[in-house]
Order: sequence, then structure tokens, then C-alpha cells
Amino acid sequence: MSGLLLKDIYNLRRYLKSIIIILVFYLVYSISIKNINFFLGMTFVLMSMIPLSAIGYDERAKWDKYALTMPVSRTDMVTSKYLLALGIGGLCMIANVMLSIIIQKSSLMEAILASGAMLFLSLLYDCILLPVVFKLGVEKGRYVMFAVLLIPAIGVMYLKKLPKPDQSVIETGMKAAPFIIVVLFILSMMLSVHIYKSKELD
Repeated sequence: MSGLLLKDIYNLRRYLKSIIIILVFYLVYSISIKNINFFLGMTFVLMSMIPLSAIGYDERAKWDKYALTMPVSRTDMVTSKYLLALGIGGLCMIANVMLSIIIQKSSLMEAILASGAMLFLSLLYDCILLPVVFKLGVEKGRYVMFAVLLIPAIGVMYLKKLPKPDQSVIETGMKAAPFIIVVLFILSMMLSVHIYKSKELD
């Protein structure tokens, strides 16, 4: 499993360098407006794409057929992508908590809640898209990716017209969010394993 993760990180090194350059730009901009939330949001949007990009690299290199000739199971190959998403998301959360405290002078709890919300959305995005990509492939799954990104944007527009929920409802949602994402993450991974095991590789 560690070998698969190292392989993905090695393949993505150029992509990661590009992301870092983009994030540095957004960080400078966020510092200039004294609002780290903009940088925080962009971080998780970009990082949530990393597991999908890793699958894209594998598809272009025909890695899957080669990997399965080695002592690597299909379950391992799927699980490695979910662990990649989790690891990248965790690192982003730690970095953003530190930046929120240093740059925006947020309290530790405020920084954790803000970064945790972005981590929730990032992992939710991966939970939805990874099974689709394992089923259809990266190229065919692009339309679903755009839809998943577009639907929340439209939803936010309509949510603004709704009355603000009670504070108790918000607090309950925040407490339930970690349990919800853990359940969804596990279910998504199980679905992806099932899809990938029944998939015929070209």
C-alpha cells in the first residue's frame, strides 16, 4: 500500500509543484486582504482534485493492467486513492489551521472549524466522484465533475434566499459532520472497490 502511495506522489510531483505555485499566489492575495478563508477554500478545491489526477495518470500509462501482474490487489489500488485523498486533506487542514492562527489571528477553535468545514467538502467531493471515475474513467467522468462543482454553486444562490437556521441546528450539524463524512467515506470506498473488481481493464 505504501508503495502505491509513493508511486502516486512521484507521478504527481510536477502537478503538485504547479498547485503550490498557484496556492502561493492565492496566499499572497489572502494576506493582502487579510482574509485567509479565500486561500483556505482554494486549497481544498485544488487538493480534492489530486486523487482524480492520480487516476488520470494511471489511465494514460495503462498502469492498472501492469500493476495487477504484481502482488497488488484491486482493493489495494482503490484504497490507495482514498488514503491519498485523506492524507492530502489532513495535511491541508493542519497547514490552514496554522495559517489562520498566524495570519488572521483566529482562535484555535475558529481555525479548526473553518478548516474542518473545507475538509468535509473536499472529502465529500471525492466520495461522490471517485466511484464515478472508477466506473467511467477520468475523461468520461469530467461531465459529472463539472456538475458536482456547479450544483453547490447553484445551491448556495438559493440557500441565501432561505431563512437562516437556528444556532442549535448549525451546532448539531457541525457535531454530526465528522461522523457523516466517515460513513460516506467508507461507503464510497466500498462502492469503488465493488466497481473496480467487476471492471474489465482495456
